[in-house]
Amino acid sequence: TSLFDFPYLADPTIWQYTIEDGLLPNDVTHVFNAHGSYSFGDGPVAGLNLGFGLRVSSGVPITPLGWNEAYGNGFEIPLRARGSDGRTDTTSEFDFHVDYPFSLGEGGYKLYLMMDVFNLFNQQNATDLWMSAENGGTINPDPSLNLDPCPNCVDVDYMMPLVFQAPRSLRFAVRFTW
Repeated sequence: TSLFDFPYLADPTIWQYTIEDGLLPNDVTHVFNAHGSYSFGDGPVAGLNLGFGLRVSSGVPITPLGWNEAYGNGFEIPLRARGSDGRTDTTSEFDFHVDYPFSLGEGGYKLYLMMDVFNLFNQQNATDLWMSAENGGTINPDPSLNLDPCPNCVDVDYMMPLVFQAPRSLRFAVRFTW
């Protein structure tokens, strides 16, 4: 951002939340991954392979961001402590895989039919939100800063979802081995 252009950032009465320690915008504190597979060796489904992938992650911090009057840039100045408005939703995704080989004559030729299902349970939580809390001017987040308030500058789209998890999708494949 252009915030490093300003020498007075060290003055806590001007942009105190810009210099405070806190959660960074892409902080995903908890991530859990699990993957597994099973191959049937005997019986009527010998050679059938099943697999899964599970991914669960906590959301990113939500910080209302304000307008930079000097450059006319939105999305730059933290109006409150980083992560003060909570986090986006925790997301989870369960993927599934199945493949089965068919023998083709002598010589070990095999034809595998495969299918992958991504996001099997079709979870579609928001993964990114609109973080701009101002359209311009200042909404005066802290009256002790004596900033010129602009109540009409509030961005009504603040915290509206921008990006969602990808919906359920399927992939079919064929593999030939010799």
